[in-house]
Amino acid sequence: MDDKDELRGIWNSVFGDTNEEIDRFFDSYFEKCVTIVSETKESLSAAGYLIPAGSIAMHDICVPCGMIYSVATLPEHRGQGLGAKIVRELITTGYETGFEAIVLCPSDDLLFGFYSARTDLQEYFYVEETLYKHEDILMPADSIELAVVDADEYVYLREVILADTPHIKFDHRAISYQKSLCKHSGGGLLRLDSHGGMACAITETQPGGELRINELLVSGLQPEEALKAISKEYPSTNYLVRTPARLPMDSAKTRRFGMLVSRSPELLTGVSHTAPFYGLAFD
Repeated sequence: MDDKDELRGIWNSVFGDTNEEIDRFFDSYFEKCVTIVSETKESLSAAGYLIPAGSIAMHDICVPCGMIYSVATLPEHRGQGLGAKIVRELITTGYETGFEAIVLCPSDDLLFGFYSARTDLQEYFYVEETLYKHEDILMPADSIELAVVDADEYVYLREVILADTPHIKFDHRAISYQKSLCKHSGGGLLRLDSHGGMACAITETQPGGELRINELLVSGLQPEEALKAISKEYPSTNYLVRTPARLPMDSAKTRRFGMLVSRSPELLTGVSHTAPFYGLAFD
């Protein structure tokens, strides 16, 4: 058994993904990421990865960013602090590698408290999540045009729309990996245009028929207008839509989404008119 076989075993045991799904990550990142493992005498017991995500942009600040991903401990080895130990080692290694900031999107809300108590990561990114039912969505206006785009165009559109929002500026590799996940589920990377407005979106179909829009970014449009056009091309019973949070936060829709640790103090001093946006988390 080689290292990848053992890593696949940990990933599959914790997250339930198939080898085909896991290999999408390995094919995109394995040679480019930092892998930290915990070993027993006979096998691996836990693992985590640090991938080069791009950078964090806030106003005139832009620093290279690493993303901690898929930290997993086999059930029989939990309760020993292995996950937190791996995260701390990934942060240290990330700084040594040259990243000025490290981010993490916890898979469960309870993990925010777990990691903040055991590492230097702190709550930082927020998102608005809204669930729409099909019957609540009116037919789209004919003036909105929708097209599937490639990773390069999506990177461009995303940066145009998020220019004034503190956010993770994901690179081509990250968007390409997200595109492969979307394609597998029947979704994709979208561009929407209307007179005086534009939007971009990442869509994935979930078990049971729900369409999840991992991020919907708009300029000159309301999110509901863009969703109308998306619903025409991607009909579904329900739509779970993530958009950047706004200040003051709407407690009914806004939830914490990601964590940050950084050697750049400017990133930690707060923002002006909008909450930092994480965006895609490959979930």
